[in-house]
Amino acid sequence: MDGKLLLSTHFETVLANRDCDLTTLQPCNHSEADTRILLHLAHAVQQGHTTTYVRTVDSDVVVIDSQVFRYARPIGALGWFLNRKKYCDIPVHVRHSNLGPSKSLALPLFQSLTGCDTTSQFLDCSKKTAWAACTSLSDLTDTLVSLTEDPTLFSIDFVHMQRIERFVVLIYSKGCGVARVNEARHRLFTNGSRSLENLQPTQAALFQHVKRGLLQASFYWDKATSIQQEIPNFLSRADIKMEPLADIKMHLYGPHSQMLQWHAPFYCTPLATRHAN
Repeated sequence: MDGKLLLSTHFETVLANRDCDLTTLQPCNHSEADTRILLHLAHAVQQGHTTTYVRTVDSDVVVIDSQVFRYARPIGALGWFLNRKKYCDIPVHVRHSNLGPSKSLALPLFQSLTGCDTTSQFLDCSKKTAWAACTSLSDLTDTLVSLTEDPTLFSIDFVHMQRIERFVVLIYSKGCGVARVNEARHRLFTNGSRSLENLQPTQAALFQHVKRGLLQASFYWDKATSIQQEIPNFLSRADIKMEPLADIKMHLYGPHSQMLQWHAPFYCTPLATRHAN
């Protein structure tokens, strides 16, 4: 190997072809390969390397590399295979400079909310459409940064939820004219703009989706440079029960435009995480 250092992960440990300091790499409890790649990048920077290079086909790695740049600030590049035939180099420091510090910090949560390896994408909404809606809302970046740094700020009645609702409304319809997803669903459906299956999620469904996105961005990705990630494991709780989250009001329109109301409790379990072996 001509004096080169070769590292390979083996479960929670790391194997090396020669003696080196591995205290910042093991024992590692990361359940995702994406974050472990960034952990190795941070280790390379700590060893004095100023240029790093990663080749990947996963857009999540392209997004969350800002976590390493946030703490270690290496001068490096990231090669991304768009598909089997297309390839491009993405200089991380240039992208970070173009976006600015705030948008760079908001990018991981934006990625998890609009679809990543572990969260669903909004139906028929591309990343370009979502990014255009995000940049048009000046206060949404502050919301994404605040929630990433402190997920406990998130609640269904707080201002952050209202901003995210407005963001989702803009993704589905720029000219809808309302700020809340339930109102937008009613307006788009009644005027015939969209069918029921092509509407944005309800407020209750969006609330659960954002919580899953926060788990990914604020716990898995934000702790990518820590060898021990403290991830809430709701599956180990013995007191998990089905509890009513909210009352969902369904409107049924009869032949004489008489509106009937039907109330049903909406049940859900606390957000669960799955750990890979």
